[in-house]
Amino acid sequence: MGKFTFSGVRARVLLLVALAVAPWLAITIYHAVEERRLAVDAAQENALQLARLISFDQRETISRSRGLLQALSTFPEIRDGAPAECRLRLAHMLDSTQSYANIGVADAHGDLLCDAIATRKPINYSDRGWFREALKTRRFVIGTLTISRTTGKPVIVTALPIFDTQGAAHRIIFTSIDIGWLEHLLQQVRLPAGTAVSVMDANGVILARHPDGQKFAGKLNPLGALVLAILARKEEGIGQGKGIDGITRLFAYHRLFENPATASAYVSVTTPTDILFARSNRLFARDIVILGLATALIFILVWFGTNILVLGKMKALIHATKRIAHGDFSTRTQIQGSGELSELARTFDSMAQSLELLFQQSQHVMEVMPEAVIVSASSGKIVTVNAQAEKLFGYTRSEMIGLSIEALVPERFRAAHTAHRSAYITLATPAVRIMGEGRELFARRKDGTEFATEISLGPLKTEDGYFVISAVRDVSERKQFETRILHQATHDPLTSLPNRILFHDILAHAMTRALRTEKLLAILFLDLDEFKNINDTLGHEYGDILLKEMAQRLTATLRRDDLIARDDALVARQGGDEFTILLQGISVVDNIIQIAGKILAAVSRPFIADNHEMHMTASIGITIFPFDDTDIQNLLRNADTAMYRAKENGKNNFQFYTAGMNLRIRERMEIENGLRHALERDELVLHYQPQVNIGSGKMVAVEALLRWAHPEKGLIPPDKFIPVAEESGLIVPIGEWVLRTACRQNKVWQDMGLPHIRMAVNLSARQFRQPHLRVVVAKAMEDAGLDPYSDSLELEVTESVIMKDMEGTINTLNKLHEMGVRLSIDDFGMGYSSLSYLKRFPINTLKIDQSFVHDITTDADDAAIAATIVTLGHSLKLNVIAEGVETAEQLALLREMQCDEIQGYHFSRPLPAEEMERLLQQERRL
Repeated sequence: MGKFTFSGVRARVLLLVALAVAPWLAITIYHAVEERRLAVDAAQENALQLARLISFDQRETISRSRGLLQALSTFPEIRDGAPAECRLRLAHMLDSTQSYANIGVADAHGDLLCDAIATRKPINYSDRGWFREALKTRRFVIGTLTISRTTGKPVIVTALPIFDTQGAAHRIIFTSIDIGWLEHLLQQVRLPAGTAVSVMDANGVILARHPDGQKFAGKLNPLGALVLAILARKEEGIGQGKGIDGITRLFAYHRLFENPATASAYVSVTTPTDILFARSNRLFARDIVILGLATALIFILVWFGTNILVLGKMKALIHATKRIAHGDFSTRTQIQGSGELSELARTFDSMAQSLELLFQQSQHVMEVMPEAVIVSASSGKIVTVNAQAEKLFGYTRSEMIGLSIEALVPERFRAAHTAHRSAYITLATPAVRIMGEGRELFARRKDGTEFATEISLGPLKTEDGYFVISAVRDVSERKQFETRILHQATHDPLTSLPNRILFHDILAHAMTRALRTEKLLAILFLDLDEFKNINDTLGHEYGDILLKEMAQRLTATLRRDDLIARDDALVARQGGDEFTILLQGISVVDNIIQIAGKILAAVSRPFIADNHEMHMTASIGITIFPFDDTDIQNLLRNADTAMYRAKENGKNNFQFYTAGMNLRIRERMEIENGLRHALERDELVLHYQPQVNIGSGKMVAVEALLRWAHPEKGLIPPDKFIPVAEESGLIVPIGEWVLRTACRQNKVWQDMGLPHIRMAVNLSARQFRQPHLRVVVAKAMEDAGLDPYSDSLELEVTESVIMKDMEGTINTLNKLHEMGVRLSIDDFGMGYSSLSYLKRFPINTLKIDQSFVHDITTDADDAAIAATIVTLGHSLKLNVIAEGVETAEQLALLREMQCDEIQGYHFSRPLPAEEMERLLQQERRL
């Protein structure tokens, strides 16, 4: 910039100076205006005071004229004297005053009789207003300003009537007040230059004027505004107006006197405004010149001062700023000294130093960032990259700079990427796209391999154009982790089968497809029978092994065609020992039956793990879409209902859902809910059925049989609620209650002195597998006061229970046997007993199942089985009891087989404790 360049800073400083001077200019103008106003006010006030002074003086003269006339009217020569005498008196009086032009006396007809100036010609005043008014009013009157007939001067006439002895006015004495006194009076007053004083009548006609009286006398006042004010008949006033000569004048006026009968007269004072304002104009011009010179001097000082004090430093700052703008963060202003600009320069240098450090840090951060950072121009050419970009894409930095960014995109995506990049750059305000937002993207390395990425974009607009900053993150490992998480969320961790959530999703899609293809779907609900016994006996570790084996068997058994979209979408684990199976593309129900049969066969195959042979069966419930329902939850509920029906039918079978199953399920739920409160409400009772020795006929034992005394349904038989208790797990607390109650009852009978008998108590499968069973039995006998070795308690376990987990069974039986408790195998002949194991069991009794006893007299096979059991038991030195003996024929045949004991309705039905007590007291025999 040159020395005289009109810079922005200089202009602003000059503007500030102008703004600083402006108030002084405004004040100067204001003072000038105010001075003019004050001058006008003062001039008008002075003029009005002068008008008042003149009027007051004139009114004093008129007032004195009245006293003069009254005094003269008393002189005889005036009242009745001859004209000569009268003239002498009047002349003498006129000489002694200065305010009168003439003093005269007229008769009643208006003829002049005598006057002070000795007028010779006859004059009649009867036409004068003042004369007529004096005669009419018979009092002192003041006439209008008029031209005297005797002197030819403007005068004001005052008159007083003189009355004769009869009271008639026969003479009028008058004075002519000379207004020529105006000049005499004004000579004593120093008037401002150009000021004029006029005496006017009520119409504004000038009667006398100072100065230039002769020029304006008898003419209408040339100041129209003044004439209008006088015509308004106000007593006084001020104003200004322009005369016919074009000069604006200030004026003030005051009424000399007010005479309604004649007219009024006014005194006015006028002053030209140009003369009045001459001094204030001179002062204003002087102030303006001084202010202008001071302002010009200040402007000159500012003009050169800004260049020395401001612009030089500003140029250095601007130059340094441009250097920084072009990326040279090492530049400094080198400005020294004090002051704000120097402080600004030092601050700028400090900022430049911080920017340099920040730039170095950002460069370092960019290099150590875990993301690859790529800066590309609007053309797509790569401008710069960081070290991570080299590592991620396999290029060197020199290879990447200048390379098209599309080279980093898989070929199949390049066209779309180019379109998206162009659209992004052409946006009015391209937004920052945060990492992870938008679609899943893929990138390509130098070796051609592809990998999943997340990209963050940010626009950079510079003078050189638009740039795009891209941060690229390799998310391959995260995607793999997410895939694992998704698999964990949708699959069972133990069996790797789909879980309930995924099965529901697959089923929903399958239902839609089935409706479209007009095919059937079958949902199978599979539950492993007695699986809890595995966990209770072998532990959860073996239970998990078995579940994985079952999952593999189910998957291997089913057709691969049944999968929907995924290989593992056919079988799902619902939880615990429950599985759901989806069969698709079913045309006929026979296909479902075949598959269900295969599944049951696969599940029932023996399984050996760590020398433990496990046997397992399953119960399957089947429902068909869309026949049974079209809602997922309802379909699963239907399949579950059918599965429970399969369990009720003896397990190890499958059942199709029917509408009547829901009723049975509701009944089952009512039983389960009722059982949960039965113990608390003392609704459970025990009945006792005797066991009789065939040889002696004596009762040797009683079996405690559970009954449920329902408050609404009455006595519920055990076959209705025992299976529900078994499945729900309620059988454990109920079984413990039965054991404690039976022990207490036996002790009561012993204390009563009744014949000694054993108390036989059934153990459920769940009870038998409880790890603390020995403690429960010992506690029940101890609480009841029974001696464990007194042959007072016998525990019955079914054959099917003891044949599972042989080693565990032997261990449990040995512990019970060591306590002195007798052991019995119930329902013998219904299971798969191994003789090698049977002889290892520390048991005392075999109970022939009543199914063999019922037709023993008519069915040779049942008779042979019963005989074989008796022979087997005796060979093992075991006591044998036949259950369900109802007739004498059955008893006779069993006696012939040498069976030891019987139990059944032939001797006694199960009895309540009170009735059983009476039966013992009677010592009834067979």
